[in-house]
Amino acid sequence: MDSIVVKGGGALSGQIPIAGAKNACLTLMPATLLSEEPLTLTNAPRLSDIRTMTEFCLLYTSPSPRDLSTSRMPSSA
Repeated sequence: MDSIVVKGGGALSGQIPIAGAKNACLTLMPATLLSEEPLTLTNAPRLSDIRTMTEFCLLYTSPSPRDLSTSRMPSSA
């Protein structure tokens, strides 16, 4: 795990972007199929596992073709 070591007595401020967690995203993606509402997962890492799960989940949505170039996954409505 990466860490940041801060030395000194000054106050800290600012933001650090955190990459999306693959395992959390892989769990949430099929769970979105249970919702009737449209859902959008953001900050998903661009990994082959995520793309494969996206394709799998899209099999269980409407039969129309989908654009897999986006990270959006439609609801099951």
